[in-house]
Amino acid sequence: MKTLMQGFAAASLLWAGGSVYSRHAPQPSSQALSSGMQMLGGGVVLLGLSALAGEFSRFEWAAGSARALGSWVYVTVLGSVAYGSYLWLFKASTPAKAATYAYVNPV
Repeated sequence: MKTLMQGFAAASLLWAGGSVYSRHAPQPSSQALSSGMQMLGGGVVLLGLSALAGEFSRFEWAAGSARALGSWVYVTVLGSVAYGSYLWLFKASTPAKAATYAYVNPV
């Protein structure tokens, strides 16, 4: 449990650091391109980590269902829209106001 909590703390620190950095980092003029690049980069890193952890050998395609696939598509599409909105708000407003996404996203 302690390791899990340390992971959450590290993830929170990295998210906050990346958010602050993104306000001042040079980025493409297209918000969609910027969001896509960030999500693609994160996906590649997580794919690599899952390969190193041996998750591919334990994955069972037969255990998936149409409902699970639909849920994944739903979260992927709406998550992309929400993340793009968050990045836009972070550039257009203050970090304190952008942090309110945590209250709006569940809705």
